[in-house]
Amino acid sequence: MKILNTLPGTLQTSHFFTLSADDYAKNNIVVAAITLPGSGSDPSNYPFNAETYVENDLKKIISAVVPPTKKFLVVGVSMGGAVAAHLSSAYDLDRNDKTLLVIPVSPLNPADTFEGQHLEDTSNFRFITKNTILKKIFSWFIYFNVIRNNGVLFSKNEQFTATRPQHKAHFRPKLSDDFLRSVKYGSVGIRHAFDVISAPWTVDWKKLGEKKVIIASGTLDDTTQPSMQKYLHEKIRNSEVIEFDGAHLDFVEIFDDLIYKALNRE
Repeated sequence: MKILNTLPGTLQTSHFFTLSADDYAKNNIVVAAITLPGSGSDPSNYPFNAETYVENDLKKIISAVVPPTKKFLVVGVSMGGAVAAHLSSAYDLDRNDKTLLVIPVSPLNPADTFEGQHLEDTSNFRFITKNTILKKIFSWFIYFNVIRNNGVLFSKNEQFTATRPQHKAHFRPKLSDDFLRSVKYGSVGIRHAFDVISAPWTVDWKKLGEKKVIIASGTLDDTTQPSMQKYLHEKIRNSEVIEFDGAHLDFVEIFDDLIYKALNRE
């Protein structure tokens, strides 16, 4: 039996990761999909950052659902990639030796540049997530636009990739359903996500470098730019980068392939 612990990104819930559950089950794969507080669940003033969430919640969940003798694969998408990196570095190789970071954000505050590109490419993102008032305003802006558009917010590049012949259109309605599910409690879940994105990383980079880490990066991603994944690749020794020809939300079209590559990586 192979076990996945999956962590969704901003405006996603664990529901998305269950869409392929039948196929996973046929291959003896069990999915433990975890929804972050505020994303379709009651946030209740949750003090939210990756480190405390891992220590106070995720490790307890894993102890409850994963047999102590079993290894598991940690998977994180976008903002969930930051949480996944912290979760992975909290375990030794006998429990977790493989990690998949899909279009992940990288550390923003304090700014830790790589060849001057990381700070330059993410300066606006850093400015928004570093300021409490701006985080609240931007959270409300995203929330109202999700409601107004009845689901997914598409970036400029995501609008472009939707016009290409190879685009798999059936995935985006599923994302729209999940976006609407995630804002059930208003904008606070989005603000929690910004708290995670803006918080300093406290991962054990050396321990992550001992694991089989795959980083998936979209060449047209204008949300978590490829420079973010390049930065993480440099920080995580022996990590592997898989590039796909798409924008941020296009990861859904290759997500299952990435799961099997991560599980089978030697």
